[in-house]
Amino acid sequence: MRELTGIAAGSVMEDRRQAGEPGTERAIRTMSHISSRSARGNMAVPAEKAGWEAARAERSLSGLTVLIVEDEILIAMDLEDLLTDRGAICLDPVGSIRKALTAIAGHHVDMAFLDVNLRGESIGPVADRLAAAGTPFLFTTSYGVDALPPAHRHRPMIAKPYGEAAIIRAFTEHCPN
Repeated sequence: MRELTGIAAGSVMEDRRQAGEPGTERAIRTMSHISSRSARGNMAVPAEKAGWEAARAERSLSGLTVLIVEDEILIAMDLEDLLTDRGAICLDPVGSIRKALTAIAGHHVDMAFLDVNLRGESIGPVADRLAAAGTPFLFTTSYGVDALPPAHRHRPMIAKPYGEAAIIRAFTEHCPN
């Protein structure tokens, strides 16, 4: 998965802010937070610590069943590859509310990644079902916090475009251990 540099992503978000796009301020703050954490993560660390961190991420993903709800197939495939390469078991990615609800009803899900807007449909019903089941989930969106279902605006969100490090960090921070 190609990761935009902070400068390129920041430039896109600044253009959106100047155009008055709702939710852009939060997305910029989120990107800034991720960028500052990524910058710290890129500093040299002793090999043993780097190995420990990789092992920790591997352990926390290993064997967990993940649902990916994303209508852009290439994004869904990249996310699926990233998670399965680290030991997660991904259900087939789904790109509609109906298919997501069917997947939740038919499978145990440990964690979910939810695109906020599925070809004009709000992800609200899926978020409600996961929340009712006590299943942790993260929103992914390029629209900002205002696009999140109002009842779930307190939940974690990853601003698109995102990189591998942001996904793994978010997964390890919010998934069940």
